[in-house]
Amino acid sequence: MVQGCERIRGCHYPSQRAHTNGRPYSQQPRHDARRQLWDAAGTENNISDRPPTYKQSQALILSSPAGLLTPIYISSSPDQKTKKHTMLKVGLRAKPSSAFRPLAVRGFIKTIPQPPGNIVGTVNDAYVPPPPHKLHGSLHWTSERVVAIGMAPLIMTPFVTGTSYPLVDSVMGTLLLYHCYVGFESCIIDYIPLRVYGIWHKVAIGLLGFGTLVAGYGVYLIEKTEKEGLVGVVKKLWKA
Repeated sequence: MVQGCERIRGCHYPSQRAHTNGRPYSQQPRHDARRQLWDAAGTENNISDRPPTYKQSQALILSSPAGLLTPIYISSSPDQKTKKHTMLKVGLRAKPSSAFRPLAVRGFIKTIPQPPGNIVGTVNDAYVPPPPHKLHGSLHWTSERVVAIGMAPLIMTPFVTGTSYPLVDSVMGTLLLYHCYVGFESCIIDYIPLRVYGIWHKVAIGLLGFGTLVAGYGVYLIEKTEKEGLVGVVKKLWKA
């Protein structure tokens, strides 16, 4: 009956009210880890002294500055002499690591300040499209599709015929270089845009061009020295 009355009053821990020995609840020994977490966060979040609900305690467990694995125990009895504990919850919280944070490039790479919403002028100004450029427009997409489709039979030819042809191997290496160049160029345009990074966009494009030239020279040496060209290199790597 006492427990029923205490539940009507809104007490979350009726068994602890029976062991107060006439003292206020706030002066009793706290055996509940959820209550300890709640009291620790109360001074910062202006939380009342009311015991937390289950959802509130879960939020505190996940946001507590404990280790990666935080075992939370609930005492089976308010008596300090009772040592029986049952595990209620294991809170998993990954600490923010500097290894997973983005590189602090703002201090090293200066970006161009952008207007709010990337709107140049006012919202009432008419949109001025960039001048058309066939090399970066229809011709670009057409050539990329042709190269991607043309590489398929060139790659399958050595597997079907069982031998490597120098001409087919050279054309495949050239198209593969162009395919990789176009793909990395698209990444640079998307993630290092000229309007934001300015000179650094041009530096990235220049490094990509230099790397493509070095790779092209490497393909030339492979075709000149290896008996089966790129196919022979793939065979050696496969059997290694």
